[in-house]
Amino acid sequence: MPIRLALAAVVAVALASAGHAHAHGGRIIARAVEGLAADPVYVDPTAVPSITPAEADRLRGEIREAGGRIYVAVLPADAQHELPTARAVLGEIAAGVGGEATFAGVVGGQFRAESAERPEEVQELEREVVAAVGENQADRLVRFVEGVRDARAEGSSGALTTAIVTVAGAAIVLALLGAVVVMRRRGSLRAGPGGAT
Repeated sequence: MPIRLALAAVVAVALASAGHAHAHGGRIIARAVEGLAADPVYVDPTAVPSITPAEADRLRGEIREAGGRIYVAVLPADAQHELPTARAVLGEIAAGVGGEATFAGVVGGQFRAESAERPEEVQELEREVVAAVGENQADRLVRFVEGVRDARAEGSSGALTTAIVTVAGAAIVLALLGAVVVMRRRGSLRAGPGGAT
């Protein structure tokens, strides 16, 4: 009797786990997450349209130049049998990989992007890539990575400018305070002992 109960419990847990996995993606998405854990570019062998190995290598080079933390997945349209939309598929991949990163996905030819680091800029880049219908898939992905790189560079420049302005402002305040202290001391010295009478 205890053995039967144990077996029943094991079966129940297995069924619940299977249902949970289906609700949060399936094999195609799981393979993409696993692949992206080791390589920033994952191309499902059944994806149509797709990119060539040489194009994937070019994309990896662009990602390195951009400072990494960009992940690209090229998946078949069947991924939308696991989750209803291309955006949901990409969101699940991003959640699976994690980190402060930017993700791009091509699901059956549909391009989607999201970012935990620069969400507004990446949404604008997504619109630009979707509008570039005349370009092949690899060129569109390279365009996206280059856009992320440029957005990061602009953000770094802005942060540096803000830091410089902040430091300069603090230096000016300290200089003014120092001048006030010096003037007060000089005033006290001029007054001398007789100034108190």
